[in-house]
Amino acid sequence: MDWDEKETPAGHAEIFKLLHQSGNNANYVGVSWTSDLARRDLGIFWNAYVFQERAPVVYANDVIGSLIAADLVKKNFSGYPHLLGTNTTAVAHSLGNVLVSSLINDHGVKFGNYIMLNPAVPCEAYDGRALKNDPDRRNMTHPDWRDSATDGSGDYYEDNTAAGWNLLFSETDPRSLVTWDGRFASVLDKTEVWQFYSSGEEILRPASGVVPPLFLYPWESGDLSLMTREWIWVFHEITKGAMNRAYAYMAEIPRHRNAGWRFNSHYNNLLGFRMSPQDASMLLVPDLIATPFFYRFDTDEHLHIPFWKMNGWENPNNSVDTSWLYKPDNDPDPSYRLPFLPLDVNDEWYMEKMKVHAKLLAEQIPPLSSPAGGKPLINLDQNHRFNLNDYSENNNLWLSTRPKKSGSQQRDKRWLHGDYKDAPYLLTHPLYRKINKISQGVSQ
Repeated sequence: MDWDEKETPAGHAEIFKLLHQSGNNANYVGVSWTSDLARRDLGIFWNAYVFQERAPVVYANDVIGSLIAADLVKKNFSGYPHLLGTNTTAVAHSLGNVLVSSLINDHGVKFGNYIMLNPAVPCEAYDGRALKNDPDRRNMTHPDWRDSATDGSGDYYEDNTAAGWNLLFSETDPRSLVTWDGRFASVLDKTEVWQFYSSGEEILRPASGVVPPLFLYPWESGDLSLMTREWIWVFHEITKGAMNRAYAYMAEIPRHRNAGWRFNSHYNNLLGFRMSPQDASMLLVPDLIATPFFYRFDTDEHLHIPFWKMNGWENPNNSVDTSWLYKPDNDPDPSYRLPFLPLDVNDEWYMEKMKVHAKLLAEQIPPLSSPAGGKPLINLDQNHRFNLNDYSENNNLWLSTRPKKSGSQQRDKRWLHGDYKDAPYLLTHPLYRKINKISQGVSQ
């Protein structure tokens, strides 16, 4: 669970009570962490990962923290192997699914069951990337990068985009692995996976084809006293690189001005107009590696990610040399490979390499699919996929009043992102009874 120190351990106590109330008598071990691990000092407190605040908590840093925390969980539970084994059912909510998926995919942990609850992970991380004419893929493509043709035939080629940067490299080049496409593909094969998503999600609401606003203003949300937040996950992903300065300041995401969906003005003509998709498709791969069609990667110095400053060289304006990102495919100079995957978890530099990998995925490489918390995974058996919104839509007692909610979030019978803990057990018991049956191996 990704909670702050005020919610831990009280939050875990609440989840334990809900599970016990559903008839689950299994041992319960709660793992939580505070966001922004890459820039905070680590401390261990009562089996929860707690960090001293150094900077504003933002979504991209949460992703970095989730990937880093997986290694910490594995190491700190090494003395209790039964907790990370086939007799354990792992339940993860939201970005906790990045952590658990990394444990399975990267660290070889084999759980008996893995229950995804409102996973804040792109579907393509498990399903693989959809074809270019897939509606959801096109909805997750920034409007400036796609054409009016609904089949995607007029869009910029994938290898022109930051989402497809990995396609510029051969399989033997470690940069070919810097992508959300299939990032956790082995998870569905290595353990029994159960997905609980909600078609009524607000935070993980699937993309609609436009760049969502940071807030729905009072006149849009239907309540003149509140501003409503919808599509938060999509907003962060589809504005990578392309976020305007005002939004970047309001959302505390200063590095959302690099890579992502921002165009590289290097390819503009003399009048300042960008190159057309047809002309961009003719660019040579070596040229795109040296000078990507999207805007350059972040050149800020990061004290807690030392491998980002590979050559130890710094400009007078405090920017760093990131030329190692633009080396030719399979360049004979081995130094540029140092910060990249593939990762050996026994490598002494594993954590530093993971920080670089996580920073690229979290801040600068966008996915081309909506989150798995708002739609079903296509590669998962339909008997292992459950729409939480079915529980709320069919319940006449469902919440009619929600503090700090407005519009459809309050009016309609939607299962929202935090309802697993915010709604009373009288309403959420179908979820917990289902989890109980799964953990006991009862046929669904």
